[in-house]
Amino acid sequence: MEVGGTLLLVGVASASGLPLFCRSRGAPARMQLPFPLVGALHGVHVFGAGGGVGLRGAQSGRGTLAWRGGDSVTLLALSSEPAAPEGELRALLERVHGAMVMVMGAEELSAPHGPERLKRELKRCFPLLDALIGGDVVGGAPLPRPFTAPPRPEMEAALLSLGAAARCGLCCIHGSGGRPLAATAPWRALPRSDAALLGALVTSGATTSAAARDLPVFLPHGSPTVPLRLLVLPLVGGLWLLMLCGPQPSLQCAATQLVPHFLGPAVEPLRRCARPPPAPLPPNVMAYLLIDRQHCTSHSGVGPGGSQNSPLPPRRYGAALRRMKALLVERYCPEGGGGAVAPPRLCYAALPTVTACLLLAPPRLLLLLLLPHSAPRRCLWGTAQRALQALGGS
Repeated sequence: MEVGGTLLLVGVASASGLPLFCRSRGAPARMQLPFPLVGALHGVHVFGAGGGVGLRGAQSGRGTLAWRGGDSVTLLALSSEPAAPEGELRALLERVHGAMVMVMGAEELSAPHGPERLKRELKRCFPLLDALIGGDVVGGAPLPRPFTAPPRPEMEAALLSLGAAARCGLCCIHGSGGRPLAATAPWRALPRSDAALLGALVTSGATTSAAARDLPVFLPHGSPTVPLRLLVLPLVGGLWLLMLCGPQPSLQCAATQLVPHFLGPAVEPLRRCARPPPAPLPPNVMAYLLIDRQHCTSHSGVGPGGSQNSPLPPRRYGAALRRMKALLVERYCPEGGGGAVAPPRLCYAALPTVTACLLLAPPRLLLLLLLPHSAPRRCLWGTAQRALQALGGS
């Protein structure tokens, strides 16, 4: 592994131990692990399984490792952060496995294909895998946040009518970043991980074209062996209509007849949803971690204040956020602490290189910020409030 901040995702043929793919974040493009190292790591996993021991993770002074076994593909995640939680890497591997099932299907993924054919089939998963391991500085596996948008009766009524005409109950309108804006009740009832992966698929390189798309998908928890059709139809201002359906309707019918007829009257509300750009993060925010306790999700990233010239290099932001989370969150806001009517609170810790600021926004949101050490203490409250608003938390 390379310097701190590198995350490697490796797929190995379970039967032979041959490398199938290697995707990376924070490492040079096309970086590959040496074959002897891949073989040794896979061999350790196989040896443990032969002795009745399921190896799930390991740590050393140079990094953290997690495994996930499979019938045909064994997954490995390697982080160069020694303090990276194994649980986060294992959760990443579960999402990666779900992504492969979504693209290939459970039966095709577990079929006893030769390594060369498996390599070719797995290439279809690369855009979604790259979307999962890129961008999030803490977990390394960003997913669109759960359905938290306020009800929009006009849009949801239009979706209901469209779904009834198309005989397709699973309809949703997604915004930029995969944020769901409106959905039918069956879509809301999808397993959360399936809905989140669908949102990640829409925002990945697989569907970033502005043209309408008709994609075969499997739902890892809802329909892992029977494919559905995912119709991805562009609307206005970066909004997409998603429809999970069977043989009907055709893509042409949905794009030229159903959408204009049923969503035409809702164009103006859609434009209002798409028009306001998100408020920018305050310029001195180096990195952030937003935790939603109600939905058990988190989202992190680098802010405009993050640069190679800062006292704390960007490759160490993830480790710093994790340490500050352990210090501030567990001390000032333990699980279950605070009530729904408790007022927002703010606490901070001043370190030699950064100032860590924690905003507690009951009942469910926690926002942790990394700011320059010189950030004025009197401005922390306003900075945290603006950052929470920019991230869609208020």
